[in-house]
Amino acid sequence: SVLENHHASSGLQILHAIHQNNFLSHFDKKTLINFRRIVTTMVLATDMAFHFQLQGDFEKLGTNQEKVNLNEPATRDLLLQQLLHAADLANCGQPWKLAHKWGLLVVQEFFSQGDIEKSLKLEVAPMNDREKSTAAGLQH
Repeated sequence: SVLENHHASSGLQILHAIHQNNFLSHFDKKTLINFRRIVTTMVLATDMAFHFQLQGDFEKLGTNQEKVNLNEPATRDLLLQQLLHAADLANCGQPWKLAHKWGLLVVQEFFSQGDIEKSLKLEVAPMNDREKSTAAGLQH
């Protein structure tokens, strides 16, 4: 979840740093802490490492015989996480021309990151290495 943690942290820093974007300045401390928690857990839900855990938790919620309580923070968080995770994976449901275009853009982003990591003499994840991966190979 390194990348997801970075995204959550960077996003919150940008909101705080740019005055015109800082709608958070009107939040009291309790609301701000809750907002940061929600943003962080939502972004972490986009990490595919948690896919099966998230799906399992969501299925358990659906099999619960009692009425789902949306006033329960854990239930609300799970539903928000599931919605964002579904949106994150939704590209494959687009018409082929659009899904293919976006898929290639994502692969370009991965390979660009790998190129930068190589230039900095860092370890490169296989999916970010254009010499070891292909766009088609990343689809499974």
